[in-house]
Amino acid sequence: MKTEIHPEYHADAQVTCACGNTWTTGSTSAELRVALCSNCHPFYTGEQRIVDTEGRVERLMRRFNLGSAEEAAKLAEETAERSAAAEAEAEAAVEAEREEARAASQAAMLSGEAPPSDDAADEPEPETGDADSEESGDSGEGDEAETADD
Repeated sequence: MKTEIHPEYHADAQVTCACGNTWTTGSTSAELRVALCSNCHPFYTGEQRIVDTEGRVERLMRRFNLGSAEEAAKLAEETAERSAAAEAEAEAAVEAEREEARAASQAAMLSGEAPPSDDAADEPEPETGDADSEESGDSGEGDEAETADD
């Protein structure tokens, strides 16, 4: 080690906490003052308390001249109300589309037409002439018939 570059070490440095607890430890400072220790820290005591005495939100508002925390809370509440109203409108539009589809399906059934169904897309169309699409609806019987034809 180089000489004369290291700070002086105090083997009996006095540490004082804000709660009043004191103890001795080794440090390069002769005296230390701390805000929290193991006797008053919420993690060790199991208490739930707020350590920050000056609110972070208030400090941010003051730093950037954004107004008070009450104004920020009011703005957040208004934004939440607007988004809830937009979600309600979207839900109402979806429900209206569902009701319109139900009415169209009922009208088609009453007129004797086949109602539109979701299964129509799964059924193969015979005009395509594709052998694979015709067999997709069968339960395996088409494989045996095709091998017999070959």
